[in-house]
Amino acid sequence: MSKPDDFTEETWPRLREAMETGGPTSVAELIAGFEDAKQRRQLAFFAHRAFSGRDWRGKTLDALAEVTRLGMDEMLAQASSAESEDDRVRFIDLANVMSYNLSADLADCWPGDEIPRTREHFEQGLASAERCLEWRRELGKGPGPFSMAWWAKGIHELSLGRADDALASFEESQRHAVEGAEAEGQATTIDANGHWSVLLAEGYVALAAARQGAEGADARLDRCLEAIGAAIQAQPDEAGNLGFCRDQLEVVRGQA
Repeated sequence: MSKPDDFTEETWPRLREAMETGGPTSVAELIAGFEDAKQRRQLAFFAHRAFSGRDWRGKTLDALAEVTRLGMDEMLAQASSAESEDDRVRFIDLANVMSYNLSADLADCWPGDEIPRTREHFEQGLASAERCLEWRRELGKGPGPFSMAWWAKGIHELSLGRADDALASFEESQRHAVEGAEAEGQATTIDANGHWSVLLAEGYVALAAARQGAEGADARLDRCLEAIGAAIQAQPDEAGNLGFCRDQLEVVRGQA
């Protein structure tokens, strides 16, 4: 019997053909044709990751968003008919993860990503982030997942020109990032010792404040970026994460 990864990889050519010839609905119909509920979950989750990260003919964010929403519908349908509470929670959590990932896909902040975004994409991303936050409250998630979800909300509010809302969301993201770092015994200072999540959150708070025109916000962002640069040298094991944080902050700063 194929392992889950083997199974999804073996099915990828059929999923891609369905998308290229019939669009997201055809992908959902292909997945629905599998009688085994576990296989449908595997394929729905895999489909988002594959269509997000791989090349396929006619690739668009709109098609990615639709196929992801259809996959989430599969997860929620299985949750509603789950035989145990543990299964119900697990299936909702899969939809929660997909909702966050879709919101991140639609965000306009990724280094090297030149796919054009529209206002509708940001509105869809915001809705996905808000849905994700609702599920994380229902599921009782910890500070790390909440920091990520508040960031997702804030980045789309920023792209929509809602700097006040974005600042509030990024401050919530920062609060949860600090809480999570403290729980793990990590430094929460904005310097070479700071945890990457705290430094990233500080950068986004400064970005939103700068969009508001707040005095000193640009200097605050400069200090944050300097701290990230120092942290890259001081924390070699986290250099990759820290460098990615710095690069996305630079991308968003360049959009102002």
